[in-house]
Amino acid sequence: MNLEQGNRTINLPDENGAVSDSASIRLYAHNEPIDRKIEYAIANNRVSANVAKNLEYMLSSRLLDKDSKFTRCHTGNEYWLAFLSEYWLANEESVQLAFDKLGIKTKFDRIYLIYENERVHQLK
Repeated sequence: MNLEQGNRTINLPDENGAVSDSASIRLYAHNEPIDRKIEYAIANNRVSANVAKNLEYMLSSRLLDKDSKFTRCHTGNEYWLAFLSEYWLANEESVQLAFDKLGIKTKFDRIYLIYENERVHQLK
């Protein structure tokens, strides 16, 4: 495979086809043995080593997305939102702190976070 040295950018579309993120690829020449010729990294400027920042991004993106799709489609008195916690570094306290810091007001009466070990936490 003959690849020229340089930088490349790949646009990553979301489910609607709009560009939602991109990946950068840097190709460079070197004289390392064959088992060391491929090195890679995946970078995303929305992700941080800071757990709190990641929680804030995760919560805001999910809550704002669900809130934008909200419709009162039945005659019930309350509307609840529940979603799975896929962020294994997050515990109930850290998620609640991130939620409080964001200060997002949604149309849902209650919001629940469900963990893999079957714990359920209501965000207040």
